[in-house]
Amino acid sequence: MLRLSDIEFAYPRSERVLCGASLEVAPGEHVVLLGSNGCGKSTLARLANGSIEPAAGLVEVDGEVSREGARRTFFEEVGYVQQDPRAQLVTSSVRDEVAFGPRNLRLEAAEVERRVGRALEACDLERLADRSVMELSGGQQQRLAFAGVLAMEPRYLVLDEVSAQLDSAARELVADLVRRVCAAGRGVLEITHLVEDVLRADRVLVMDAGRIAWEGSPDALLRDEEALSLSGLRGAGLDALAALARAGMDVAGADAAAMGRFAEERGLGARLQALLGGEGREHGDEASEGLVVEDASFAYGHGASRHVALSHMRLAAPCGAVTLVVGASGSGKTTASLVAAGLLEAEGSPATLAGRVVRAGDVGLSLQRPDDQLFANSVLADVSFGPANRGLAAEEADRVARDALAELGVDEALFAKNPLALSGGQRRRVALAGICAMQAAAYVFDEPTAGLDGAGRELMRSVALRLARQGDAVVVVTHDADEWLHLASRIAFVADSAVVREVDLESARPTRADFEAVGLVAPLALRLGEVLHG
Repeated sequence: MLRLSDIEFAYPRSERVLCGASLEVAPGEHVVLLGSNGCGKSTLARLANGSIEPAAGLVEVDGEVSREGARRTFFEEVGYVQQDPRAQLVTSSVRDEVAFGPRNLRLEAAEVERRVGRALEACDLERLADRSVMELSGGQQQRLAFAGVLAMEPRYLVLDEVSAQLDSAARELVADLVRRVCAAGRGVLEITHLVEDVLRADRVLVMDAGRIAWEGSPDALLRDEEALSLSGLRGAGLDALAALARAGMDVAGADAAAMGRFAEERGLGARLQALLGGEGREHGDEASEGLVVEDASFAYGHGASRHVALSHMRLAAPCGAVTLVVGASGSGKTTASLVAAGLLEAEGSPATLAGRVVRAGDVGLSLQRPDDQLFANSVLADVSFGPANRGLAAEEADRVARDALAELGVDEALFAKNPLALSGGQRRRVALAGICAMQAAAYVFDEPTAGLDGAGRELMRSVALRLARQGDAVVVVTHDADEWLHLASRIAFVADSAVVREVDLESARPTRADFEAVGLVAPLALRLGEVLHG
């Protein structure tokens, strides 16, 4: 049993993060931990594997108590996959990264090789085994971090937002891994903001105010309005699932077809369709040239290590609208974002905005990893840097920064803190605020909701809509297409380093086949909507 009892914890010069938190994970059990950004979930995860020590309370693994002399045992027995994969990657090649943990366990070379092979296969990384770690996409790096921990074969796994940067197919792969790990008798504690992760769990915990405020089954959570409000989960798809659960359906484990049949039998079809309708899209100015990437090609590396990231890519985002870009990890989406923002020079025509060549700074680019763009000693200084660099006076830059932070829901109490000392979700909000404060004419947001709780996701969608309504071109690169389908005017599907299909969302719906054609699993809300529409 992995057990944390009455845990108290505070970081230096900070208020208490955990106030009497207690939880248990049994061998073979899959437990999901929910809560709003900054509530202490990641801190609890670090305590669970002995990375940090509690100020009070006990951490135990199968009866052994965490203490300074037993920390190595905890590292071996409680595997921890962090929210940011690059924070735990330590070698240059994929194969060496997976082998790092087993080698440090002083295993025989043959056993190390066996474990590396199994972990690479389990995480679908075999074909990338000889690639450089830094050439991988964010989603591929996350699978690599998972593989490195799996290869150590711990008794318990702690997964901190491991699905946030993964595409839908990779999320299914991780879900299957978790099922197999649990079936083998290992316990899993998973921190998440994704409702599909919740539906797969044996038990759900909700954190609030530094302690566990609620626990129960996935269906019990959907039926409990107060617990659901504390969970950090939000969205039209969640509302539809909650409506089904409160009508008496056991939603966990059910597929879209079963949900649709239940809804029709109970006369809930129209209500669910209304819940899935979302906020309503902005109609872009199709006559404008907007932000355009035309015939762009780009490759990383040289010779045998050369990897084509873009191949004659064409991407067009009209002004006054939101354009979605979806595709599997490694398909070229992030590279296209860098080209669109003028930060990467590709072969072919340069990116243009309203017919003019894009220069660095013309397009606001939010990076997939917020830590890559946070650099100042305080939140306010970080967000005000961009507008000041674009020529605003200090007082005006300060005002613009404060407005952007408020719009993204960053509490004023955090303004003086170092942004890198914040939780993952809070860092994401600060990074997004820094881009919005630049007041550009076009924006590219690369995985803007990864790691955000439900409230943060709603705020991000409202920001994107506001920017579109004021006439800006807005591009959202996302693995969470279901959150954006009802806001966007078009969706571009990317595969094999190019846009292979575009759908005008003002006149047509994307289909399950559109997602499957680029190696993705169609969002649950879309599948449920197809069932309801017959």
